[in-house]
Amino acid sequence: MNLPSLASALSILVLFAHPSLPAQDPAWQKIDADLRTIFDNWGIPGASVAVVKDDRIVWAESYGVREVGEQDRVDVETVFAIGSITKSFTAACMMLLVEEGVLDLDRPVTEYKQDLRFVNARLDDSLTTRDLLSHRSGVNANNLVFWGNGWSRDQVLEKVPFLAAVNQPGKQFLYNNIMFLAAGEVIPQVSEHSWDEFLRERILQPLGMERSSPGLVGLDRLENVASAHFRVDGSWQAVEAVDLHNCGPGGSMYSTAQDMTQFMRMMLNEGDLDGVQILDEVFVAEMFEPQIAIPAAGGYGSIMPFSQNRAYGLGWFLHDYYGLRIVEHSGQTDSMHAAMILIPDLELGVVVLSNALNIGLPHAMAYRVVDAFLDRDPEPASKAFRKLWQSMESTMSMNSFQAPSGSWAIDRETLPRYPGSFSSNLYGELTLILREGRLEIDLLGRRGVLHSSGPGAFSVDWRGDLFLSISAPQLRFNPGVSPQVDQIVMPGVGRFNRKN
Repeated sequence: MNLPSLASALSILVLFAHPSLPAQDPAWQKIDADLRTIFDNWGIPGASVAVVKDDRIVWAESYGVREVGEQDRVDVETVFAIGSITKSFTAACMMLLVEEGVLDLDRPVTEYKQDLRFVNARLDDSLTTRDLLSHRSGVNANNLVFWGNGWSRDQVLEKVPFLAAVNQPGKQFLYNNIMFLAAGEVIPQVSEHSWDEFLRERILQPLGMERSSPGLVGLDRLENVASAHFRVDGSWQAVEAVDLHNCGPGGSMYSTAQDMTQFMRMMLNEGDLDGVQILDEVFVAEMFEPQIAIPAAGGYGSIMPFSQNRAYGLGWFLHDYYGLRIVEHSGQTDSMHAAMILIPDLELGVVVLSNALNIGLPHAMAYRVVDAFLDRDPEPASKAFRKLWQSMESTMSMNSFQAPSGSWAIDRETLPRYPGSFSSNLYGELTLILREGRLEIDLLGRRGVLHSSGPGAFSVDWRGDLFLSISAPQLRFNPGVSPQVDQIVMPGVGRFNRKN
């Protein structure tokens, strides 16, 4: 079936669609076959897809298994991490507070959260909640400060004064999870609820999203939950999910494809779901308005040149796709990946959830559906995302640690120079321990082993911790003037000075 006739068929089928029936229709069978090919090409364990059109669920399908090596199949009720798609929910929560008149997005955020401080007084007095919700704060990001380290939200926010400001507010798009955390932590200051409680009571429950959660807490009471995966030595392995509660408003949510259709319907229908106005249409429209331009170079610009006018709204990425405005967000943890795409002019929404660390699969599957409704050849988008995955696959996987070839032996007489406690304003304490003739490291609650790779230089075996293996694979020592090593330098991370 050629593309024009496929799109025409889809427009007819939408009138009669039922979520359990479309697989019988030739138009959807073609899409299903293409999505299955995309899924097979990526080779991940499982994924779930749902489509809404004209305020109804018109199609849903799932692929693969909940956990590699097991038989339980993914379905539309399977729970996945949705990562930074959480930001769209947080922004909706904030707009509810604006609607109630208790929050002004354009007032300094420190007026609401008075213990929040930035790197200088100028930012303390000028950064607004709008700046934080649109990634235009000018403050550098640092995921290592919160990623799976067990700190509380307050402890993470205590590190904000040590995050450098690299531009003035409103001048540059700088994606920053911690700034979204700071915005979300305004909620307890202006309401009687934590972010988690507010999200559940004002968004999830009214939308009937009964299998969705602000975070990992409570998931153990649910069945049909997807396991997290990442690739080790070329094979997918199930791993323990990282708890992102300490950055909750920026990316800790879990949901299902079925539940996500409720949120998409509400956003596409100007805040209304089945006759109940959840959020005023004025504030939905404001979320979809550009707040900061995103440079053409990098991101979509490098892989989808047909994507134009890129910007970020309030909790949403925005761009033009063959003349139609796309409103979307993706979400990635270190072991799952998701994408949600809305086209308000077509009243069309697509969500794809997957249970493995990958780049491109959710977008490739989602845009396959979008292209069908646009009468577009799906190959350019599909090939672009496949190329992106192939270029980044090595950074999204891990091989078992191999000690550096030709490793330098550490003179046992010098070993006592290294152990001790070191500290950084941003990361807290780093400890080196000499145990059974080898140096072990403890940073942010994670432990590793050092392997000498040259004079004063070491590679770190983080014992399977993917995030630190990518973020902090090496370190070196600055000897200083004392008999002991005075400073540790971790390239791309920072410096740690000896405490004792």
